[in-house]
Amino acid sequence: MNINKFIKNRRLELGLTMLDVAKACEVSEATVSRWESGDISNMKRSRIASLAKVLQISPAIIVGVQDEFEYSSSGIDFTRVPLYEDVCCGNGGFVDENIIDICAAPGGKTLHAADRLNAAEKSGIGNIISCDLTEQKVKLISDNIKRNGFRNISVVKNDALVYKKEWENTADIIIADLPCSGLGVIGKKCDIKYKTKREDIASLSKIQKEILKNVSRYLKKGGQLIYSTCTIAKEENEDNAEWILENLPFEKADISKRMPEKLKKYMTDNSYIQILPDMAQTDGFFVAAFIKK
Repeated sequence: MNINKFIKNRRLELGLTMLDVAKACEVSEATVSRWESGDISNMKRSRIASLAKVLQISPAIIVGVQDEFEYSSSGIDFTRVPLYEDVCCGNGGFVDENIIDICAAPGGKTLHAADRLNAAEKSGIGNIISCDLTEQKVKLISDNIKRNGFRNISVVKNDALVYKKEWENTADIIIADLPCSGLGVIGKKCDIKYKTKREDIASLSKIQKEILKNVSRYLKKGGQLIYSTCTIAKEENEDNAEWILENLPFEKADISKRMPEKLKKYMTDNSYIQILPDMAQTDGFFVAAFIKK
């Protein structure tokens, strides 16, 4: 997408003059003219945030992280506050960072991240890109976002198995709650035990590795990968965690300090936890965190 043309067309679509944009961004009309001519390489974070707000779009569009105006963010004030403090994401995340929720439907983790962003008081340019494979799943995410009133999220139809060059080295945090056998939620979905075969788990593990290989390239150096499933199958959980460390440029992130005391005693490794249904009256889940080297 041609960013400068998009900025100009979006301004005209909203019926704004260059002076309107200049006042909102606290810059001169000449600066706005330069932006619309394509000179945005040295744009400050605060200016990106202001421009995104006045144009009612996601900051990700301006910086080139997202190339489609499918669902945009605007009107939200941000500050640099910890994100996912209860979900154990290594060093923690901050709202002036770019977050990609790679297999997001129905959008629970996306909404939690947005809630943390939405609690802020000062301006920033944090952005969440929420992705999934089908139109139905994208609509489900979008409906949940709209119902909860969040506007700091971009929803994108995306195949996690297909590499997107334009996302390379753009994300500070990747949330990878990947498709799995679902053995951890068998209490709610009893049909799983009749349908799931050993070869299905092996096939899913292979798909998970392919997705992880893809999304690892989207992270910046020092970025955080959160890998999770709703299964208790070792091939999809601990084995994949070891595979990540052996085959991708990651090191372990210590999540033990962010783990509730009730669950901390079940940890066998500081970088991940396998939660079984009898531990805390929950379903079965696996969560691991890694830092890109």
